[in-house]
Amino acid sequence: MKRSPLVVLTLLALFASPAVVQAARNCGTCAKSIKGRYITSGNKAYCSQTCFVTTLDECDHCGIKLKSRYITSEKKKFCSNACLESILPQCEICEKPLIRRHTIKGHVFCDLHAKSPRCTACQLPFLRGGELPDLRYVCETCNEIVIYNMEEAMKLFRLARQELYQITARKSRQIPKLKIVGRDRLNKLTNLRVDQQDGMQLNGFYHRTETTRTSRNGFGKTTTAKKVEKTIYILYALSPDTFLTTAVHEFTHDMIAEFFPHLDGLPLWAEEGICQYVAVLLCRKRNFSEQLESIQTSPDRIYGDGYRYFEKKLGPNNWSGLLQWMKRTDPKKLPAAAPK
Repeated sequence: MKRSPLVVLTLLALFASPAVVQAARNCGTCAKSIKGRYITSGNKAYCSQTCFVTTLDECDHCGIKLKSRYITSEKKKFCSNACLESILPQCEICEKPLIRRHTIKGHVFCDLHAKSPRCTACQLPFLRGGELPDLRYVCETCNEIVIYNMEEAMKLFRLARQELYQITARKSRQIPKLKIVGRDRLNKLTNLRVDQQDGMQLNGFYHRTETTRTSRNGFGKTTTAKKVEKTIYILYALSPDTFLTTAVHEFTHDMIAEFFPHLDGLPLWAEEGICQYVAVLLCRKRNFSEQLESIQTSPDRIYGDGYRYFEKKLGPNNWSGLLQWMKRTDPKKLPAAAPK
């Protein structure tokens, strides 16, 4: 709060010295010659209250002259709390005008609702929604579009395989199985494989097993058969865009295993970085802005740093450069952590 200039300046006029009075000649507003009492402000004199008021600041909302106490906020001035609150952003849940606010993905919330559970799909606090069996939450809006059933999941799964082929011109003959699972199952699958100390939230996992069986036929000839089992696990209740991005990421793991077997043993940051780089190619192609930003700004030392290594080394949209890197790289010569 500040005391208005009017109050202070009026007191100055009442106690002005004769020298000040004598020095004043013309009104700073109307330029008329001043006779008798007057008001001074900022080394200027004003012949009347009316002339002086014209120099006062205005409320940044209603435009009224600020003749008395006023409120300041973010370098703006307001004549009342009502005017201040009329221009403040409101919490998207309770609609409370906010001086102090939290911005989450471009949306504004009060202290209370910023700490509320967040939807697993849009990552925003919500008023109406529900809890999933794996203890995640989904808001009422996202619940209408997220992927729950296998039929919808398979459509996107097949589309992801086709998208990867369009980006890389590579498609494995054997399609991995798809399983949609909850967070609890996915955490068990990845527990020994991923360092999640930076809060990385995984949406999928690629699992591959290879077994070799040797047998001898009736003529004494030895035969060897190789069996490969591949499964891609993806969280249910993802938005279609996130599901598709995740599926392309996991299909890239399969592509690496099928077409670049010499890369077996890649440091985790390198393999995940490759998959994230290809996922970004999809995001740019389809204008998936939220998924793109999530990958690019991830603080995770494996996924985030891995992607940024390839983006810095190859630049954006450079599949051919990534392809050459994959062909020429010896995994044993790579560091354990992604270079900064």
